[in-house]
Amino acid sequence: MDCQDIYLKGQKGRLDKVLAELIPGQSRSSIQKLIQQEYIQVNGQVVPNKYLLAGNEHIRYSIPEEEALELVAEDLPLDIRYEDQDLLVVNKTRGMVVHPAKGHDQGTLVNGLLYYLQGNISLKQGSSIRPGIVHRIDKDTSGLLIIAKNNQVHRLLADQIQAHQIQRTYHAIVYGQVQPLQATIDIPLKRDKVQRLRYTADKTGKRAITHYQVLKTFSEYSLVQCQLETGRTHQIRVHMEYIHHPLLGDPIYQRDLNPQHFPIRDPQDGQYLHAKSLRFLHPLTDKVIEIDTEYPEYFQTMLDQITEINREL
Repeated sequence: MDCQDIYLKGQKGRLDKVLAELIPGQSRSSIQKLIQQEYIQVNGQVVPNKYLLAGNEHIRYSIPEEEALELVAEDLPLDIRYEDQDLLVVNKTRGMVVHPAKGHDQGTLVNGLLYYLQGNISLKQGSSIRPGIVHRIDKDTSGLLIIAKNNQVHRLLADQIQAHQIQRTYHAIVYGQVQPLQATIDIPLKRDKVQRLRYTADKTGKRAITHYQVLKTFSEYSLVQCQLETGRTHQIRVHMEYIHHPLLGDPIYQRDLNPQHFPIRDPQDGQYLHAKSLRFLHPLTDKVIEIDTEYPEYFQTMLDQITEINREL
């Protein structure tokens, strides 16, 4: 475990806050854990999280190596919507984590794919815990994902995503009556400096583009179709919050919203977002592959409930 040195040049304030800005890939909470575990010293001394920096200190830190996750094949139910010798498309259920991570080392989509494909899955360099995963969706988002069975197809599909050639369409239930009925949201996104689990609109962030169209308008809610041009983390959720129409059930992106003002109590069990359809060219055969899914039960049930108590406009 190597030690790293930082010599401050005027950066002042709480130790944990300053280091969260200076150490790449570390959130404020992870910095706090490192301080508590005495992996961080200021001028050779162990200090608390709230230690105030004057701006001229020498900071030495080290980051312990995480234990490697062991990928275990598990016999899990998978909803396969397309499959050939090179790739497959799976309809992920809500609540299933896509790949193993700390705290979620089993029961993920990858665990199920390892069992189902019996090793016939891509192992792209640098993605040892994400075999076959070409693109991801959040745990509480349901819907379609493309899985590569070999490294060549994985690379070619990743190139298509980079070139915005894969059409990914989502349906979402959001608060309020969205206006205009059709528009493009072109707002860069960046990780929130304080709440590290959040992303926020920021002109210094990475470009993010979402095309949306309102499919149904109710008195208190809207059913919206979103098509991704880019694929940033939480992109649809952040963009819809940015235009003041956050997703129903979203536990993170509901700023400036009081769900108590709406007729349906916010379920707070995850965002009502479904990756409904995919359209792309098979990277080896150039065959057009189009997959569309029905709404899952949780989504349809909520839509029926909204229809019953909200007048469609």
